[in-house]
Amino acid sequence: MSETKENLSLRIKNIFNYGFGTYTGLITFIIAYLILVILFLGSFSEPVEKILGFSLINIDLSEETRVGRIIMLYHSIAMPFLAAVVFFILDLFPIRKRAESHVKWPLFYGSMLTSVSGLTYAYIFQENMILHGLFVVGLSLVWYSGMAFVVGVWPTKSFPESKEGPIIGKINLENLNLVLVGLSLIVTATLGAIVGANFGNPDSALNFEAFIAEARVRIDHSGFTPEAVYVRMIVAHLHIMLALIDAAILLIAFKFTKTKGKWYLVAQIAIIPGILITDAGGWLVPADVESAHMIINVGVSILILASIVLIVDGFRKVSKKVLGEKYDEAPFYKKFLAIFKDSVLSGLYFLFIWVNLVVTVPGIYIALNLDEVRAGPFELEYAYNVGHWHVLATLSAMMILLMYIDSIRIKKKWIREILGWGITIGSTFAFGFVMFYMLKWPDMSAWYMYLTDVGIVLILTAIGIFCVYQLVKIIQSKVYKEKISIDLEE
Repeated sequence: MSETKENLSLRIKNIFNYGFGTYTGLITFIIAYLILVILFLGSFSEPVEKILGFSLINIDLSEETRVGRIIMLYHSIAMPFLAAVVFFILDLFPIRKRAESHVKWPLFYGSMLTSVSGLTYAYIFQENMILHGLFVVGLSLVWYSGMAFVVGVWPTKSFPESKEGPIIGKINLENLNLVLVGLSLIVTATLGAIVGANFGNPDSALNFEAFIAEARVRIDHSGFTPEAVYVRMIVAHLHIMLALIDAAILLIAFKFTKTKGKWYLVAQIAIIPGILITDAGGWLVPADVESAHMIINVGVSILILASIVLIVDGFRKVSKKVLGEKYDEAPFYKKFLAIFKDSVLSGLYFLFIWVNLVVTVPGIYIALNLDEVRAGPFELEYAYNVGHWHVLATLSAMMILLMYIDSIRIKKKWIREILGWGITIGSTFAFGFVMFYMLKWPDMSAWYMYLTDVGIVLILTAIGIFCVYQLVKIIQSKVYKEKISIDLEE
């Protein structure tokens, strides 16, 4: 009995050390947490209620608090996701040791405090302002970690010490781009914080009702009344935050797949104006500059060109890995077919193509034809705005999840294939057919929404299998007297 208790104690200790002692463990924790959040939200969602005839959890979803709930929900999901993205960066890129703990722990605890208190306040204890205060404290910790991150990765002639990677004038371009992304996120987050810090104050110019940015991008933005400026600040905040997180994911994918060579240098150089021009377009929105959206599109287009280097090099690497020594002599069609032998990495590179087809290209089309679109019914533009950001956010999460799956090196090939194909095919169905809803016929009962649901079910099924597999591996971890080894690779 004592030996069993000792083994159990060691097992728990080892799980704790894995979860909080490694970046992979922290990412695992965040993924598990976000899945629980999705299950919580799904328990009282409209689709579940239609299927079962009732909600699994009885929660007050009154219209009076709807807008506030959605705003809290956005931040409660976005902050842990941002933390997972940054932990990927910390695991792959060099950072000054003195700054690392100032980034790691404020970000982790801040993101979790924001999420837990935000969801609890929004859906359970809506009168408890202490929870709202903790929500703000969490956001402040995340903001602080962003400042520490910029200091930690700031490139100099002597840092990073390794001279691998694209370098110009002894400055590492990878770290330079990380600094640009970090500073841009801090500035853009501050736009939202300025509005949030004054919101609802009767002595402030911001004494107006809460709103969903997707519903306000169409209003007349002419003039520079305090309300108009601050509304545009929120619209800019929502527009650019996700775009910058995706720029960070692009940098992660380059490093994760060990892209090198002259074209990688070209891509890293291109990312610099891509980030800066995207920033400029976003930050001009509060100034009511009509061409702000077009400027954003220019910056995003440059980032797309940089991503082409990743896609081409990535597919070539997958094919070469599968064919091995036969790669050079193999005909093109065999090289092409070999790409699909690794569903996880081929899925990752495909999603970088797919996100442009279902998010970027339609976004540019809407921006170029904005007057024509706005001449139509408001519901069409609102449906597009909501769908546009949600599709981008979900595809971004799928990219991070695929890189995570590859990083833990699951040796059971059939599990890996199910995960890769489930996420890739599911994303293709879900976000391909939802374009009909966003661009043509916003009807929840139409045929294309059923096919969209098929894609979502495939994604959720793959993620469910992944969670069960991970849980089983942890439970089955080998026990030793001195330590416990959780080998997630077996």
